[in-house]
Amino acid sequence: MKKTPWKTILGFTAAYMALLVGLVRVESAAPEGVIHTLADGFWFTLTTLTTVGYGDLYPVTGIGRLIGMVFQLLSLGLLAVLVGAAALMFKGTILPWVQLKLHRKDDWYIFTSHAPESDALAAKLDAKENGLVLFAEENSGLTLEQILAMRHDHQRTVIFCIGENEAENLRLSARLRDTGAKVCCQSSYEPEQLSANEIIFDPASLCARLYWQKSPVTKKDETMILVGSGMYAEALLEYALIQNVIDPEQSIRYIVYGEFGNFRRNHPMLKEICMSDKLEFHEEPWNQYLSDYEEADRIIFCDAVKRINMDRVMQLLRYRPVHGRVYAMMAADLEGAVNFGTEEEIWSPEYVMRTELNRTAMYLHEIYCKQYGSTADWNHLGSFTRRSNLASADHLPLKLSILLNDEAADEPIENRYRLAYEKFTAAGPEERDRYREIEHMRWMRFHLMNGWQYAPVRDNARRRHPSLRPFSELTPEDQAKDDYGWELIGTLANRDR
Repeated sequence: MKKTPWKTILGFTAAYMALLVGLVRVESAAPEGVIHTLADGFWFTLTTLTTVGYGDLYPVTGIGRLIGMVFQLLSLGLLAVLVGAAALMFKGTILPWVQLKLHRKDDWYIFTSHAPESDALAAKLDAKENGLVLFAEENSGLTLEQILAMRHDHQRTVIFCIGENEAENLRLSARLRDTGAKVCCQSSYEPEQLSANEIIFDPASLCARLYWQKSPVTKKDETMILVGSGMYAEALLEYALIQNVIDPEQSIRYIVYGEFGNFRRNHPMLKEICMSDKLEFHEEPWNQYLSDYEEADRIIFCDAVKRINMDRVMQLLRYRPVHGRVYAMMAADLEGAVNFGTEEEIWSPEYVMRTELNRTAMYLHEIYCKQYGSTADWNHLGSFTRRSNLASADHLPLKLSILLNDEAADEPIENRYRLAYEKFTAAGPEERDRYREIEHMRWMRFHLMNGWQYAPVRDNARRRHPSLRPFSELTPEDQAKDDYGWELIGTLANRDR
């Protein structure tokens, strides 16, 4: 966005004043001159520049007429320049200022830069009522600092740092950390210390969460094939291994085709993570063993290049009978496969801002603190501890399905909370231990996936924890701690009444 040309305006003003003073001096010295004062000169130049030309004042000297010719020539363009500059100033500064004042009671959604992803998110936010969407500088004429200076209620302000340069996104997020506004920053790296209002996200993780929330695992012995390479494929597998925990005796089989060497090196505890499940990596071409596809319950094509996924789906459906559900990240829908991971799905306020997920994670943390006498404040938790609570909150839909066996799938969510919690509290000792073991498995997987290991003494700095062992080896007191993930259901049931 071009800024108001103040230097240009000042330059024209200085030149005008110099010519005006010169005109008055030479004309006032002439015996027959009629322009004697600055007021006379101003009136003459005004009637000349506006092409009115009353003729009551005019230069009589040669130098005066030469200066008058300059004003006559300037009249062709100066007025247009001044009017344009005034209009630009109004559009670039005054109009945005008025717009911000008119929307001072609404939510503000501020984007630091344009990108296809930010444009998609902005379009959805713009459709909401009582909200103002704007891009700093680019379409408002105001810098981010100027916009924030006009905003007194920063708690109703959300700033999106979205763009390919993740280092710049993080730098901006850190600079805005103390403003009080919520900051949503696109980055695959999350610093350990964040403010209460900072949210770090990346598209691959959003896609993985969206997929598994909409298409959760339903059988304890499901077989699924995952085909792809890159950050989307790795995020989908990581989320699945952490969240797909529905039974202590489950045996989910993951058959993975693609380049996962980096994933396996970053997660050396995969064997311990998948003690009950089966994880098979294949470096051969994806269609080396097509017979596997005939028996799979679901097939997921998730390469970072959507065209590759579509080509593979078409080949599979053409040459093999497939009985399971086929999912693929594609640029367009294709009959026979469920398309997922579109920009419209991923870049939505629900997933980027994760307002409800954060609220649920905070409730979970409060339950834990009350039960075990902790005074840890959510606002001062480290990044890992927050993510641990978020992962637990993300498992909540599966917990509801486990408790209800999908018997109340059509019920409103508040009824599902209530019915599920009634079933949990009515469970006998054996069933209660089963629920606890499910939560312990999920908790272990999250920690092992993030580099934690077993040790007799807890050491957060070295990522060591004494509870990273089978549920049966825990003390009764430690086993009972896994109730808090299920107690959240009761808290939410009471909250929604």
